[in-house]
Parts: sequence; structure tokens; C-alpha cells
Amino acid sequence: MMPLLANRLLIVEDDRNALAGLQELLREEGFFVRGVTDGCRALDAVARETFDIVLCDYCLPGMDGLQLCGELRRSQPHLTFFLVTAYRNPELVHAAGQLGIAKVLSKPIILAELLETLTTAAARIRGGPDYREQPEVDLRMTEAIFL
Repeated sequence: MMPLLANRLLIVEDDRNALAGLQELLREEGFFVRGVTDGCRALDAVARETFDIVLCDYCLPGMDGLQLCGELRRSQPHLTFFLVTAYRNPELVHAAGQLGIAKVLSKPIILAELLETLTTAAARIRGGPDYREQPEVDLRMTEAIFL
């Protein structure tokens, strides 16, 4: 595990098993992780705590991930957003880009891609060295999390 420069991560995922798995994995990687299961809880968490990164599922109860990220962007413009979806299409990717979402990740999530994406974002947020310049990061993991 490598220490991160920015490590406060909010995960918004309505599948409790997937959420628990992501929380465990990302805590082991050095992130401070808070997980919630819907948009209302995410809004509440961001109002009470400080986060650097939001990893958000697209399909959520009550409001979709785009709506949530848009709402959070208005109140917390410093946040870096990543959207996860099994329904990736050009329209969704375009809409995500319009909202300032840094990247749309496809399900099933490839762990190496997720870790590289989040670690790179964490380093960039704090103005640290580019992730690729940091030594000893093991990205050999190729397992996918089926969310």
C-alpha cells in the first residue's frame, strides 16, 4: 500500500455487497472511505464531511448518478467525480463530461484501472507528483468486481 496525497473518498453504490467490497479494497489501499447507498445519503454525507473524490454508480434509487454529481458539483465544486455504469453509451459519457465528471468507468470494474484512476486523481488533487512517477505500485491485479 502506498500513502496517498488526497484520500477522502465517498462511494455511492446501492448494492450493499458491492459497496462493502469496494470500501474494504480502497481502505486497504490507503483511502479514507465513506460509503452510502443513495443520493440523499450522499448529499447528507457531503454536507457533514469533507471529501476529495466521489465514486458514484449511475443507477441509484431516487436520483441517478448524473443528477447526484450535478447537485454535488453545485455545492462542492472542488470534488473530483468518477461515474460507474453498466450502461455506458456515448450520450451518457457526453453528459458526464458536461458535468465535469473526470471519467466514466464501465462495469464490471477492473481493479487495476480503478486503483490507477483513483490514485492518479488523489495525487493530482494535492498537487503531488504524477502517479506514474511514484515507485512500487503493483497494478498486476486484473480481477473484476462484478457490480
